[in-house]
Amino acid sequence: MESDVERVTFEDLFKVMKGMTEFETEQFKFLCLRSIPFRTIDQMDITDLLQSLEEKKIISADKYNFLTECLILIGRMDIAHQLGCNTFNMNLLASHLHEYKSFAGLNSFIILLHTLAKGMGEEDVQKIVAYLLKAAYVSRETFKMCHNGFQLMSLLLKVRHIHANNLNRLFDLVQVLKRKDLEEKIKLYQDINSSSDESYKPTSYMPEKNKNKSNDDDDDDKSDKNTDNKERSLEHYKMTAEPCDTNLQHYKMTAKPRGICLIFNNVHFMTENLKDRIGSDVDKDELVKVFTNFHFEIIEYRDLTKTEMQEKLGEVSSMDHREYDCFVCCILSHGTEGIVYGVDGERLPYPSITSPFQPLKCKSLTGKPKLFFIQACQGLAYQSGEEDIEFDCLPISVPPSIPHEADFLMAYATVSGYVSFRSKKNGSWFIQNLCKVFRDCSKKYDLSDMLLMVNNSVSKEDGLVGNQIYKQVPAPLSTLRKKVFF
Repeated sequence: MESDVERVTFEDLFKVMKGMTEFETEQFKFLCLRSIPFRTIDQMDITDLLQSLEEKKIISADKYNFLTECLILIGRMDIAHQLGCNTFNMNLLASHLHEYKSFAGLNSFIILLHTLAKGMGEEDVQKIVAYLLKAAYVSRETFKMCHNGFQLMSLLLKVRHIHANNLNRLFDLVQVLKRKDLEEKIKLYQDINSSSDESYKPTSYMPEKNKNKSNDDDDDDKSDKNTDNKERSLEHYKMTAEPCDTNLQHYKMTAKPRGICLIFNNVHFMTENLKDRIGSDVDKDELVKVFTNFHFEIIEYRDLTKTEMQEKLGEVSSMDHREYDCFVCCILSHGTEGIVYGVDGERLPYPSITSPFQPLKCKSLTGKPKLFFIQACQGLAYQSGEEDIEFDCLPISVPPSIPHEADFLMAYATVSGYVSFRSKKNGSWFIQNLCKVFRDCSKKYDLSDMLLMVNNSVSKEDGLVGNQIYKQVPAPLSTLRKKVFF
């Protein structure tokens, strides 16, 4: 399989990272708070920050581990991919980071705060600020520059209002918002840290030329340096942490119908900058055939606005799924990193697609697989020189995501930052190869194996744009706990 991106050299890394948005840079600074002092990090730009990490030997030409984990948390999988972290490793890392564990020495409390901050909107921040001002914890002037969750959490850390040894104040803040989802994240952190060894030792998950001992300057980790000289590979870690189980469980898949298969097929768009997606009906028809054959009840919608898509997602999530074994959602539309478009040109973020089906909101699907297949670009489109090949994207950048709860699969047509291809006549590479593999192999192979086959088959496709041949590779992200057999 050909690589879909050109690897970034250490010299070019600074240029690539400079392309991050101001909000992404703010998140990166936040994740570096335990590595770089408060008094200096505020004044740093991205170049200063990378130079400081290099001077502290946290990153180098042979050591991208810390940076890769930060990029995964921020949602810049495309840069992590260019640093040499493949999709399989990114999935595994994302799973461990969700449990506030780091292979590279990221502080677990900082990961928790990043997770909370990422889930807060400006309205949430203002509610917390109002609460803190009323309680007279800090002055109004102190909060003047707080407009997002990361600015708020940075400030609360700086004034020592919150800390890892006492989570009560953190619980108070999320209760002000009445956000059970954020409260559950804190409880997970609390459970993990009360039942596990605090000195979680980092391990290497990408090849390094020099296997030096950890140079992290966190005081809590200094006593571990002498025990960390022999870093283990990711594969070795997997073998020791989770021994191979030849009797893996699989989800129950015997109900008839198996469940709902919801299909959004956006073809005709109302805005000038979004072309009609000719060929999308070919994809829709194939999906209907395949999932009907898998005994799913098909619900399909065509040409919905962003609001209409949200309403339909809410309606389906409010249904009683107790008699079903699975839920499938297929979205065929224009998109970019982390979002798909309604036909009105309004953006629907991935979390808005999946959140209605999270356990607290859709209890009848708890513990059951929830599978999302998204045919849309995740990056910038190129000018096409061929009439037959088109792209499903627009030049707007929003971080991609996957729901943190278990039992979700997000199968994206392409990796973050890149276009996906669609033929006007034959449909998209991703959906067409997906349906073919499902038809041919579902009686013998489980979903994860079939998605590998889809990756392989799509990677062999060639897209001719002008005189340049372009490639594509899908990017499945999963929190599934068992095998899925259709």
